[in-house]
Amino acid sequence: MWFNQQTGNRLAVFNPSSESLIEYDIPSKNPSWSDCGDMIDCGLSQSFGFAFKGDEIWFTEWVENNIGVLDSSITIPISLETKNKIISIKQGQQKEILVTAVPELNQNIDLILTGNSNSESIKVNTKTESTNVRDQPIEIPVTIFVDENAHQGIYKILIGTQIPDVSVSTYVTVKVI
Repeated sequence: MWFNQQTGNRLAVFNPSSESLIEYDIPSKNPSWSDCGDMIDCGLSQSFGFAFKGDEIWFTEWVENNIGVLDSSITIPISLETKNKIISIKQGQQKEILVTAVPELNQNIDLILTGNSNSESIKVNTKTESTNVRDQPIEIPVTIFVDENAHQGIYKILIGTQIPDVSVSTYVTVKVI
C-alpha cells in the first residue's frame, strides 16, 4: 500500500504481509513553508498526488512546483527482520528481542535502530551507538518495557533505521498480559 506523507516530505510503502514500512525521502524542500530557523535541511515539498507507471511512482511537489519520480526497482541497501513478530509481556516487565539487519547490497552501512510504540505505557529501548553492517546479517538487541499500569491488550511497536534517502522499518506486535 503506497501513501504520501504530505508534510513529512516522504512517499512510503507498507507491506501488510511482512508488516514492513519503507519511507523514501523527497529531497526538495521549501524552507519558506516551515519554521526552519537556522536549520539547513528543512522545509516542505507538500507532495499531494502520485501515480504509478511500472516501478516508477510519479508525484507532485506543490510548494516547489515540481513533478518528481521515484524508481522503486532500486534495491534498498538494508532490510530489518524479527524472528518473533508477536511477543507477550506481563505488565511491569520487559523482554529483549533481536532485530536482524540484513544487508541487501555489498557495502558498509552504519545504522542506529529507533523504536516507538502506539502507547505511552510501552517503551522501546535501542542501542545508542551505531552498528556496522557489512556483508552478513547482524542481530541487534532491542528491549521492550511494559509499564505496570499498561492495559492488557494488543499493541504495535515500530522498529526502524534511517539511512541516506530512505527509512526502513518493521512492526512487532506486543501482547500485554
